[in-house]
Amino acid sequence: MIAAQALVSAARDALQAAETMIEREEKELHAPTMATAMAALDGERRTARVLLRALPHDPDAPPR
Repeated sequence: MIAAQALVSAARDALQAAETMIEREEKELHAPTMATAMAALDGERRTARVLLRALPHDPDAPPR
């Protein structure tokens, strides 16, 4: 099941990359360009999954 989910995710990323290239009115599809776009989209997806937790507030601590 995980492989199937990864395939769906990769297909969605490829579609999003192609749509972005179309929006930019690019006429040709180049493999290196597509790979770069997919890597950027994957980075954005991974970044969106990061959760930053707030540090507990200590009123007596010196400012950072």
